[in-house]
Amino acid sequence: MEMIKHAAIRTADDHIIVGKDHGTCIQHAAKLGLVSSGDRRVKFDMQGFMTDQYRFIDRAEALYLGLNNGQIDARMAVNGEAFSEMLWMPEIYYGKHSYSQAKGYFLEQLKG
Repeated sequence: MEMIKHAAIRTADDHIIVGKDHGTCIQHAAKLGLVSSGDRRVKFDMQGFMTDQYRFIDRAEALYLGLNNGQIDARMAVNGEAFSEMLWMPEIYYGKHSYSQAKGYFLEQLKG
């Protein structure tokens, strides 16, 4: 089953930058000179997610995918779009994943 691995942005010249959240992606793009230093915003429709099948998907498809594969809690299906915090922030968004740049979002194995 396809899984969401990273938050991602797609720049105007089709570079894809991945990270834990979209703000981190934008910072990386700015450091690489892919986003102008005077304007570090990236249009909302260029923000999405990268899957384990190396597909860039928009926020709406990510919500659908995350709900169907159990990565996103069903209580979050109210706005029609996924936010990275739905994957990793338990306090507000019921997120249950850890994140590493190498692995992407992953579930911690319980020790015991």
